[in-house]
Amino acid sequence: MGQNKIIFSNILAFFLVSLLFLTGGLENLENLLIDLSHRLNSRPEYSENSPITIVAIDETSMEEFPRWPWPRSILAQGVEKIFASGARSIGIDILFLDEREGDEELAGAMEKGSTYLPMSLNLGLLRRIRQETPLVRDINFPVSLLAEKAAGIGHVNYLADRDGIIRRFPFVDDHKAWFQLIAEELVENESWEELSFQNTYIRFSGPGNPFPTVSFKDLFSEDFDGTLLENRIVLIGSTDPTLGDLIMTPFANHGFIPGVVLGAHAIQTLSEGQEIIRLNIWIVLSIFAFLYLFNWFFFNRSNFRTNLIFSLAQLTIIIVFGHLLFSSGYLLDRVPLLLGVTLQSTIQLYDQIIRGETRQKKLKNLFQRYLPPEIVERITTNPEMVNLEGESKEVVALFVDLRGFTVWSSGRTSQETVKTLNIFFRIVTDAAMEHGGTLDKFLGDGALIIFGAPLPLENSLEQALEAVAEIQKKLIEIDFPLPLGAGLEIGEVIAGNIGSEKRLEYTVIGSPVNTASHLEERARPGELILGPAAARKYAGRKENQLAIKIKELGK
Repeated sequence: MGQNKIIFSNILAFFLVSLLFLTGGLENLENLLIDLSHRLNSRPEYSENSPITIVAIDETSMEEFPRWPWPRSILAQGVEKIFASGARSIGIDILFLDEREGDEELAGAMEKGSTYLPMSLNLGLLRRIRQETPLVRDINFPVSLLAEKAAGIGHVNYLADRDGIIRRFPFVDDHKAWFQLIAEELVENESWEELSFQNTYIRFSGPGNPFPTVSFKDLFSEDFDGTLLENRIVLIGSTDPTLGDLIMTPFANHGFIPGVVLGAHAIQTLSEGQEIIRLNIWIVLSIFAFLYLFNWFFFNRSNFRTNLIFSLAQLTIIIVFGHLLFSSGYLLDRVPLLLGVTLQSTIQLYDQIIRGETRQKKLKNLFQRYLPPEIVERITTNPEMVNLEGESKEVVALFVDLRGFTVWSSGRTSQETVKTLNIFFRIVTDAAMEHGGTLDKFLGDGALIIFGAPLPLENSLEQALEAVAEIQKKLIEIDFPLPLGAGLEIGEVIAGNIGSEKRLEYTVIGSPVNTASHLEERARPGELILGPAAARKYAGRKENQLAIKIKELGK
């Protein structure tokens, strides 16, 4: 991928994720992470010191009083017994929308303490992008006789997310929730009217019913112990599944919970100040933009392995940091950050894979003409071994050349001349590759062979001498018409891709190369001349310059 394509792809990914986030297209995925955080923070049950106790209309209670709805006189007896046990207040999670037998008795029982009753709202929803505003169309109040005796009347409407799960507080303008009224009594001088239902979440402590619970039937037992009711907020509501008051929560995979338990979670959350506030979308977008810019600069300055590790680490950090924020009462949208980092790193890593493959192909095309196949394979498998931008290396530079070629070729046809040169160059190429040399270039009727670049070569001088001997030996065996002259020197050179944008060639430059070229020009037919450094390394003795008969090397 070209640089312009990379820039365009990153910009497109950024705006695509931002658009999905702003339009609510990522809500379902975000809800999965919210539910996961709830599960990781879960606690199996509240202690017996919890300020809330549930009096459950459960299966055993329905067996004791089988006709539903019960006469309100039965509820009145239960309320009296709860207040007699020292309850602080009672919240009844049962709608009393029409007059029934026993209303007077229940109203009388409610006078013994603070009792909160529910009402239901007929709601419509005004949907905007990422926002739902509840519109109250009608209100269903409890019967007036009971309403007059109530300490407060609040709605019990909950607004589910698109997947049907209740996660948020259902705050409705001008209408307090039933659980909100009870929580305000539990925490004096506190009000939560300013909390937005859209951005404030209930903290669910666990699956099922984690609250201290008493069966409604047990209230009528002669040996009933009211310790769990003393100085508590007592919520009366159905838990029998046959009554149908079941709600989906983030723990829905463990089963639905009764509405009264949901109310208890809401009260507990507010009374402990544990509500979860969702961060503003513009804060999330600002974090997203910062991460995107930071990654852009980081990815373009690091290799594939580093970028892959960094991307995986960053995804992990986003998940963990988001969970820690959740535990502290703040909800950070993690999905846009995770999706953005994933797309951005995928684009960058894909580009680096493509560029790596292109580099491998270039390396293979570049070196397969000069090097043995096994060395080419090593270079393409580990391209970092070669620095094509230029690096200092110690090499042996060997020039070989045919003596008297110009005079000899003047009396030959072009076909014969080319055929003879091809035979010579084939011998030179085979000898160079056999001894680990790099065939740098052909020079008319000669060649430059490098030993020690692009990869280091052990015993490079010995390998170069053996290559010369091999060339001479093969020329003698085929009775080649022209003698060989050669020059050799060892030393530091600069190796790399040298040339222009239209033509680049891997080669070496430096004093040892120039010296070897001059020595080759001075060499007589059948002679190899070593430069000063090569002579010292070869002979370990005094001569500054040593001439070796190639004929002897080729024997």
